[in-house]
Amino acid sequence: MDKNKIIPYIEPIFRFCYKRLSNRYDAEDLASEIICHILDGMNKYQIESLDAWVWRIAHNRYARFIDNQNKNLIILSCDDELFDIADYSDFDEDNTQGQYETVFRYLHTLSSEYRNIFVDHYIGELSIRNLAKKYSLPETTIKWRLNVGRQKIRDRIGEDKMDKVYGRINWNTEMCNGSMNTNKYLFSQLARAICLAAYEKPLTVEEISICTGIPTMYIEDELPRLEYGDAVCKLGNKYVTNFIIFRLKDRKQTEDVSLSAVNMLSDKMELLLREAATKISAIDFYGNHFGMDRLGYMIVPYLLRQKIRDVKNNRLKLENGPYPPRKDGGYGWFIVEETVDE
Repeated sequence: MDKNKIIPYIEPIFRFCYKRLSNRYDAEDLASEIICHILDGMNKYQIESLDAWVWRIAHNRYARFIDNQNKNLIILSCDDELFDIADYSDFDEDNTQGQYETVFRYLHTLSSEYRNIFVDHYIGELSIRNLAKKYSLPETTIKWRLNVGRQKIRDRIGEDKMDKVYGRINWNTEMCNGSMNTNKYLFSQLARAICLAAYEKPLTVEEISICTGIPTMYIEDELPRLEYGDAVCKLGNKYVTNFIIFRLKDRKQTEDVSLSAVNMLSDKMELLLREAATKISAIDFYGNHFGMDRLGYMIVPYLLRQKIRDVKNNRLKLENGPYPPRKDGGYGWFIVEETVDE
């Protein structure tokens, strides 16, 4: 191909670089690199569309220039050849940048055994040999983890199933007797997101990350605390939630089933209280003149607890405890109720 055909592109390429770098010297260096790469390639390749090929090279070279400057955008390599994400984008800067951000986002879905090696290799520029020394692993293991990690990122980018919308999880957490501070373990949205993701079935750290959109580094930091509080259990390399969530839809169904019994009990309790109102007002205690509209708030729960205790002890012969011992030294289990977002 006639190299003179590149002349009309020299000025537009420089403007392309200067507009993005806002530095004349850097723009000149990058423009020179782009033009040299174009001239070199014109002798090697059969070019069908010069315009498309020129601007593809310009965008790829610009992306690599930014990569080398900032050390925070990742280009994956495979068998010593660059897996250039920009090759799969259109020819505008926003798309190229978006592809790099996608790679970086999915990098954080890798567990630490893969992620740390990736960061040290691609950002820290550690060689395979130095990585093997740092992590006390054979070089073949380092290469294997890099290959597997690259494939995981490719697969996840292709599937693009990661939930990037973080919805607030509204729970009311209590304990079933025993001695345990439930809020200590399930107060944060991070802890709740992990437990909700692993509620239906056991998941690995990476699977939890993909389900929630939360980087694995945060999940790995939170899981030991949740394990210690018995909020989650570890099964092999997977984690599963160790309590039942009383969901809003389940509460409605439960209330519908028990509505007739609750109404009957309420009517009977109200009738008894009205009948006993005169006798109670005659008892000498502070508040005896408040009337059943106020005293009922104390009397009804007290009577119900007494009745339940009587049924449990005398009819069903149920024993108190022992409540399950917990790793944190307490006893009891979680009661988690989904609430309405207010």
